Amino acid sequence: MSALWAGKGRAGVDSEQSLDSLALYLQSIGKVDTAHRRKESARQAHRARRLRGQEEMVEANLRLVVSIAKPTSRAGSASST
Repeated sequence: MSALWAGKGRAGVDSEQSLDSLALYLQSIGKVDTAHRRKESARQAHRARRLRGQEEMVEANLRLVVSIAKPTSRAGSASST
């Protein structure tokens, strides 16, 4: 009979104790994953995506403004010299 089936696992750890530890671990992670927590995580992810989208829009608008302003500033500097 193997050591595991004889009630002892690796390094002399009792199988029953291992199962208790596993049950405690599964119970503790089960508490974290509630519907409220999943919804809150989804909200946070949505906010982060929205903020990134807003930043991208601001940068795109800034590039547009600069691209429009460049020819205008060149024309102004050429006529003043």
